[in-house]
Amino acid sequence: MSRLLAILAICILSGGCAVGVTHEYDAADTTFDIKTESKVAVATHDQRFYIVDGDKEANFVGLSRGGYGNPFNVTTASEKPLADDFSASVVAALSASGTTGQAIDVSPDDQESQARAKLLAAKANRSIFLTINEWKADTYFNTKLTYNVLLRIFDANGNERADKQIQGEDNLGGHPVNPPGHSREVVPVAFREKLKELFGDPKIKAALQ
Repeated sequence: MSRLLAILAICILSGGCAVGVTHEYDAADTTFDIKTESKVAVATHDQRFYIVDGDKEANFVGLSRGGYGNPFNVTTASEKPLADDFSASVVAALSASGTTGQAIDVSPDDQESQARAKLLAAKANRSIFLTINEWKADTYFNTKLTYNVLLRIFDANGNERADKQIQGEDNLGGHPVNPPGHSREVVPVAFREKLKELFGDPKIKAALQ
């Protein structure tokens, strides 16, 4: 019994409990090696079905499971919608690379045509349109990240210049005592890697010129 209590104490002190977990979506230390004099507008359209139908809040980013596998919602550390964090991180990463970007707000309730119209209304030389079809981390003993994100680049007239889609299910490893703490560390790293994968594609770089 004393050993069990000791493990529980470690869990509590190390932040290992499944309740109240947040993940940070901040790519401020990321660069895309993209340099263009074009004015760039950025919009992220969250189309995860459980966000669109209102089952989950827009800041939902996954699940953290208790000892019996019972799930608790994980949210963004900023408390903002995931789409807002995506756009802000892209703008920050562009800025770090020497490119000026502007985030444009779109709603999960917008039809794709409406969201694109809001983005193009910024009258930027280049427009970045991200669609989140899926993004969810699920932590029990290990952390699994399921994702499906589409990136499209448009010119000032709304013509599509390039696209890039990433999708999959990655095992991000785990921790024997503190799986939620592990998830807090590995999910932000995975997020930055996914952004680099999207924007590191040569055709995307060329389309932003």
